Amino acid sequence: MSRRIGHITIALATLVLSGCGADNPAPPPLPTASQSASPTAATPPVMPDSARGTTRAAAKEFVRYYVAVMSYATRTGDTDLLRAASSKQCSACNSIAKSLEEIRDAGGRVETADLVVKHIVVDSVGPDGTLLLVADVSVPPQKVFETGSSEPQTFSGIDSDPHHFTLTKSNNGWTVTSLRYER
Repeated sequence: MSRRIGHITIALATLVLSGCGADNPAPPPLPTASQSASPTAATPPVMPDSARGTTRAAAKEFVRYYVAVMSYATRTGDTDLLRAASSKQCSACNSIAKSLEEIRDAGGRVETADLVVKHIVVDSVGPDGTLLLVADVSVPPQKVFETGSSEPQTFSGIDSDPHHFTLTKSNNGWTVTSLRYER
């Protein structure tokens, strides 16, 4: 498991996926979040009203929310919000959640600071109303403890990592249907 988890974790900063679908070349990365020496109860992110519409501005706010959800899921191992904001067809999204669940179930954890969204642009609009957004995300260094008793694997961060989000309209505004990273 250590080799795969290490690959998945460092891939957060370097993964190059072609999108979500059956032909993805590698599992997606783990998102990151912080864990202090004296942990406090993590508070789940709440989707702001500004992210609930179907405008481009709402889509940008939804991506900020989604990144916060990725950080929360990493810090706590609670993937419910991550899965709720992701399409079941998004293989990258599902792989992130599955990897976090495996670490959590083995008593492990990921220690790091939160992902930081620096900038978001709407790259394109599909004929069906889907949006492709590119977010410039700062990915901090990570320590991955695969189990409760394992030594950490350490990965360096990346100051600027483009994250490509494909969003489709949903009842609450948006859902992530594709996610990929590049370096």
